[in-house]
Amino acid sequence: MRRLTLAAVPDFQELMSLVGHLLLRWGWVEDGLEGAPVPSELDRVRHIRNALCHRMISARADPDGDEVAYVRCRLLDGTVVQYSAEDLEEAIRELEKLGHRYGTR
Repeated sequence: MRRLTLAAVPDFQELMSLVGHLLLRWGWVEDGLEGAPVPSELDRVRHIRNALCHRMISARADPDGDEVAYVRCRLLDGTVVQYSAEDLEEAIRELEKLGHRYGTR
């Protein structure tokens, strides 16, 4: 499985590329499911995808700073969750690993 290569702290464009990559891969899974329910093994990634699509409130990426790059989302219950670039990479790898089960690329 190919590992995404990012700078130690991604810049904003790299962070948003991860968001886009995750959403594209998720779309392929949905196409492969052909309307069937999303399998429970994809629940974690589904929650990340839904938060990114519907509840994103901010993002930060400063390759010259000390902080990790992240995206923040406010869930329906008001809880704010933060996904790092590493979290997004991990979710993408999970979709790459499991996606073939659902007829995806």
